[in-house]
Amino acid sequence: MKNNDFMIKYEFPIFYVRNKDVYGDYYLKSRFSLSYRCSKVVRYFSSKEALPVKVYLDLKDIKTIYRENNRLSGIYRWVNLKNGSTYIGSGTDLARRFRDYFSEKWLIKESLKNNSIIYRALLKNGYSNFRLEILEYNEKAKILEREQYYLDRLKPTYNICKVAGSSLGRVTNRSTRLKLKYVWMVRLFKEKNHNSLSEHIEFSEFIINWFGKKVKKLELITNKLQRAFEKITENKTPLNRSYEVRMKILSSSATATPVWVTDLDNGVTTSYPSARNAALALNSSNSTIMNKLKGINNKIYKGKYLIKSNTTLVEVARD
Repeated sequence: MKNNDFMIKYEFPIFYVRNKDVYGDYYLKSRFSLSYRCSKVVRYFSSKEALPVKVYLDLKDIKTIYRENNRLSGIYRWVNLKNGSTYIGSGTDLARRFRDYFSEKWLIKESLKNNSIIYRALLKNGYSNFRLEILEYNEKAKILEREQYYLDRLKPTYNICKVAGSSLGRVTNRSTRLKLKYVWMVRLFKEKNHNSLSEHIEFSEFIINWFGKKVKKLELITNKLQRAFEKITENKTPLNRSYEVRMKILSSSATATPVWVTDLDNGVTTSYPSARNAALALNSSNSTIMNKLKGINNKIYKGKYLIKSNTTLVEVARD
């Protein structure tokens, strides 16, 4: 451990990190003795605490947060500076996960789907009243195990789900969803009036127009599905053609390769107009049949079928 591995913040709450690159105006490099530093760490971090590897206090510098955590997997913790409440989560790409957290639109949208305490807390208190900690970086295969470790050890109050990677315990509150939906609609309304210099509409008119667009989009989707259904049910579609007609069309195709399959057990040879038809009959894939016709795979198929075209013959010993 180097002498300048720790940095100390002399304003409550005091916390330490193992990384030099901590962002905030109140951090001070410490070069006091190793024994003194260790005693301070032990005294502050009780058996229920954890020493983060990185702490972000200035959450306005989101570009730095994204850059330093790009494509890194690990465990993070949000800490409410007002009341000390915490939330622990994990991500296989922390930068991508944090992009969601720093998008108010995303927080509102996700809050409509579930009763997330941390999302509502961030929206209510703002990012200035939180700090973000990286508890540890780890391999993708181990992050759920390590997240569960911190959930059991630190018992964060904002976590509704007590099992890592599970949504068990999350309850959707209809009244809360309706309130957040209203807030979201008001936000959209303000943004539209702010961006539109030519016209300003009332909120009620905005709501009617918004639902009108949704209904119109639903009608377009319904009409598209209706046309697709009508096309399928027409007499000229392949689904309504007989087997003989479909075989005739395939055999007349310029790209179709006739395939002969001989059952070595009884000596019966069956012809197929194409490799696809042979694959369907043998319960195989089209690529498997084509590989045998091209000589890529020279084994007798399933130990009993000899597959050949008019120009090639593929024979191999049994599996």
